[in-house]
Amino acid sequence: MSRCSPSDSLGQSSRAFSLVGALSIVRFRTVVRDTQDTAYVIFAVAVGMAEGVALADDYVERQLAFADSLNPAMKASMANDLAAGHRMELPWLSGAVVRLGRQHRVPTPVHDTIYAALKPYAGGTPR
Repeated sequence: MSRCSPSDSLGQSSRAFSLVGALSIVRFRTVVRDTQDTAYVIFAVAVGMAEGVALADDYVERQLAFADSLNPAMKASMANDLAAGHRMELPWLSGAVVRLGRQHRVPTPVHDTIYAALKPYAGGTPR
């Protein structure tokens, strides 16, 4: 089993925020207002835990609070890349959640769906 460093555990939720932010092309604070919309964070954390990452009990709450503290006009970098037709970090961020979820048999249905929707645009706008 591969191990993640503490910085990798932080990346798990970053991957989740980037994924949903890119697909929805909305501000971070808009994404995390509805509790159903936070499922992607929970799945990413479950994958991180399967990788052996030890997380504080309040980790998810702190990550959501951080996202809520961001400037309301801020968008995920992948949302900006998608809108501009640029190459996205999808394979290395969100793709990692899907890949590691499969490796550890952790279901990631939200990530699977959104990753599949964004994958045609990962290299930039299809021509």
